[in-house]
Amino acid sequence: VRIIRIRAFAFVICHWESRHVPCCTTTMSPSSSSSSSSCQLNASPFLETHYGLTSYESIKMFLLGPTIIIRVPIIILLLFMVAMHGFAATLFFDDMNLPLPAHRRAIVTSSRHYVRIILLLLGYSTLDVRGYRENCTRDMHKGQKRIVYVFNHVSFVDSMLMLYFFQPCGVTKKSIARIPILGTAIRGFQNVLVERVEAGSEGANLVNVGARASNKTKLIAERVNDKRYPNMAVAPEGTTTNGRTVVKFKRGAFVPGAPVLPIVIRYPCRHHNVAWTLRNDLFAFVRMMCQFRNYVSVTVLPEYTPSAAERDDAELYANNVQRLFASELGAEPSNQDLATQFQLMQKGVKVSWDGRTILAPSDMKEHGYLVGSSEA
Repeated sequence: VRIIRIRAFAFVICHWESRHVPCCTTTMSPSSSSSSSSCQLNASPFLETHYGLTSYESIKMFLLGPTIIIRVPIIILLLFMVAMHGFAATLFFDDMNLPLPAHRRAIVTSSRHYVRIILLLLGYSTLDVRGYRENCTRDMHKGQKRIVYVFNHVSFVDSMLMLYFFQPCGVTKKSIARIPILGTAIRGFQNVLVERVEAGSEGANLVNVGARASNKTKLIAERVNDKRYPNMAVAPEGTTTNGRTVVKFKRGAFVPGAPVLPIVIRYPCRHHNVAWTLRNDLFAFVRMMCQFRNYVSVTVLPEYTPSAAERDDAELYANNVQRLFASELGAEPSNQDLATQFQLMQKGVKVSWDGRTILAPSDMKEHGYLVGSSEA
């Protein structure tokens, strides 16, 4: 009875909120052509303090908090079902270096319906999708037209959206592929597995953070050009941001010189930004689950075909596509990247659990931090 009352109240509130939902994609982010520049902490794409915990948010957590106990086990069960599809598709298929036959691949892609239910349980009752029918063709879905899906990385929800709409191969850290249930699902999708040095791991530094296996680019190029596999999806930023701009794109997805399909993901919000930034992840997840309704917008832009100069210069290609994303978000492209985020983590910079205060050394609070320099 209590849950019914809560949902009835939520229905009224979410309709009121839907009339006043500003987008989080305001223009920001310093960009400089020089080798190094300074960025204030409150303008960092890796931090979020615009949507701190309020009394209204606390009331919602009190009302909707008990429903998390019900929804999370269901989400885990659905993830298990996705993994079982991957297990069934790869059963007695020993050589995972070969593409799955069509009938086995169909078993994997049918799990997308579970993903939609998971999104619903996370609060995404509707998905605002634009340009999908016009710009994503049947040939792309079947892998007959070779293309790379590139998207800006904001939240863990991004991967679920990509799986639901596109069912691609992806690029996944080997450490994630070792997770029992999730690893089985990844095996079914035949993602390219790469090694990566995590920012918080022992021995990480500005040189090796984010480094992957030396043959990563070769593996991506081979997969992109192999019509036996589905098309690949890559988040060229290599990390998550607060969603207001895009940080510097890595070259890997652009080295093959294949056309790309830009997919811009936004999470419009009024009270809580679901972006996965430097903060308390568990509390951020609870806050997301305690929204009456979460909003997401997926915009599929027209296919971007590289020029001859871009095919010869992967960095030029990556920079031009980054500018395209930034323009769509109404922002300036950022010259920060994963190494910049590592500098912040190394200094212990993060946002307090209530999302209101940036915790950082006093000198960084006053002067900010350097971008494009090896110095912290």
